[in-house]
Amino acid sequence: MRAQGIEIGADDYLVKPVDVPELVARLAATDPLTGLPNRRSFDANLEREINGAKRYDDPLSLVLLDVDEFKSINDRFGHDVGDEVLKEIGRRLRDACRAGDAVARIGAEEFGLILTRTSVEGAGAVGERTRALVSDRGIASSAGVLRVTVSVGLAGAGGEVGFDATGLYRAADEALYASKRAGRNRVTVRCSRAPKRPPKPPQ
Repeated sequence: MRAQGIEIGADDYLVKPVDVPELVARLAATDPLTGLPNRRSFDANLEREINGAKRYDDPLSLVLLDVDEFKSINDRFGHDVGDEVLKEIGRRLRDACRAGDAVARIGAEEFGLILTRTSVEGAGAVGERTRALVSDRGIASSAGVLRVTVSVGLAGAGGEVGFDATGLYRAADEALYASKRAGRNRVTVRCSRAPKRPPKPPQ
């Protein structure tokens, strides 16, 4: 029954009788609007995954997405329509994730994806796919079908970014705002180049 529930679209399940501490813990880690993990849960997950990537020398990439001009949607159509937009974007991102990846709502109109065992090259393809997933198909709402776009920034752990959750997030955030400055509805990749080695001393 659990497997059938997941297959038809359920995001999670609780076994009866409900364990109250477990329920409270899950609610504390979940965004109530989209049903996705929230920023608190996302940060803990990123820390855990980046530590694992460092330990096993696995690639890891972080993708940040921000809904373009979201304030104008709220101002023009109201916050209820804005909420409908966010819920649909969250659903599309969740459906696009691979097993092992993580997607969360980490801000008012911002989403994050943790891509395990994924290089920046692979993450660039995921970023473009998720951008198109939102931008290429209108979002049905109570105000009609709306055309919505997202700006995307991403970075990979290792190299000059290092294996630090704060540094990785900062690098992806910088890439995101580069997408905004360049005109929105695009993907910017912060490459994770290996640090330059000092020249060998003469023999």
